[in-house]
Amino acid sequence: MDFELIEKEFEQDKIKTRKGKSGAMLSYVETPEYIRRLNQVFDYNWSFEIVDDRIEGDFVIVKGKLTAEGITKMQYGTSQVTKSKDDGELIAIGDDFKAAASDCLKKCASLFGIGLHLYNSTPEVSGMDKMTANKGRDRVTKAQLNKIKALRMKLGMSSGDVLDLIERMFNTRDVMNLNKEMASAVISVLDKKLSEESDEEVI
Repeated sequence: MDFELIEKEFEQDKIKTRKGKSGAMLSYVETPEYIRRLNQVFDYNWSFEIVDDRIEGDFVIVKGKLTAEGITKMQYGTSQVTKSKDDGELIAIGDDFKAAASDCLKKCASLFGIGLHLYNSTPEVSGMDKMTANKGRDRVTKAQLNKIKALRMKLGMSSGDVLDLIERMFNTRDVMNLNKEMASAVISVLDKKLSEESDEEVI
């Protein structure tokens, strides 16, 4: 294991930027650079495996484990599903799962210390981790919290059930860690579940 390389920041020419949904510019490093760094740090002696995957509302969620030199780190990765604008059908689910797996690999690598400088609470946060930087106008709203509570009660779910769902989706059990986009995803999942239960009652 090359300890000097573990927390070495990626070179500036490897760091790319894109505009997030909130309009802020996000920094990220592409997956092949993480793979190269893992190869350098662990001399190719590492493996990555997806142990669980699912679709929750509008998001693909995968759970993966990265093992290197006898040490295993586990994390979740997410990607928003790609739908047709015409009929809402899924059109690139394979790519969506691939994107979620890439996100998961990066997060697992960060637990070893690789790419930590990209995972902070500034506007230069990449991927789903930007969603946890929920300050100011991005924070989950009171109306969204009330909507989640109302749906929970209609579904006969406990607070713990909802927190379990949030943990599966975003790897946190603190509802105040949600921002508007994350809260909307939770509401979407609960709405869909309520709709499915209503259809069953009609049948």
